[in-house]
Amino acid sequence: MTDFENLKSSYIQTIQLALLGGVSRDEVKHASELISHFCKQLIRRSGYRPQDRDEMSRQIDLVKQTLELEIEAAYH
Repeated sequence: MTDFENLKSSYIQTIQLALLGGVSRDEVKHASELISHFCKQLIRRSGYRPQDRDEMSRQIDLVKQTLELEIEAAYH
């Protein structure tokens, strides 16, 4: 698994564990925002080519959107 795949996996697992742990909806949403921002900062500062960084940022956006749906489903 690449470093980027590990980063995405850690992001997903962290939010899923928060959901399972009974963390409040607002706190989970805030955590997802922070982790997404942190991931994008890591990507921007990485040594990858600009095209690869753009694609990685798009993938983080997709992960965030998917997790937002999971969060909403968990609290309804």
